[in-house]
Amino acid sequence: SSRHPGINTLFLFDAKSKSVVGMREFSKFQYLPTTKSFWIAQSVANCDNLNEMLDAAKHSAVTVPIYVNGVISQAFKPVAGIVQAPAATP
Repeated sequence: SSRHPGINTLFLFDAKSKSVVGMREFSKFQYLPTTKSFWIAQSVANCDNLNEMLDAAKHSAVTVPIYVNGVISQAFKPVAGIVQAPAATP
């Protein structure tokens, strides 16, 4: 994400359909393979004190399952309308 240097976006990609199936903004995240979940710290708001906001984001972090009942968790936003830019030509 370009809104703030402390905000990133996690995209979930389905290899079978070759498409992006979910996204979520975060400041920090860690994949937890044993639970097939992500530990996600919230996105960081625009602010002057980035370290203070990162600490607050980590404090309110949540664990988000990737799948719930066999489908992508509702914690990930739908990505309708997002398109991949064409590859740059040399």
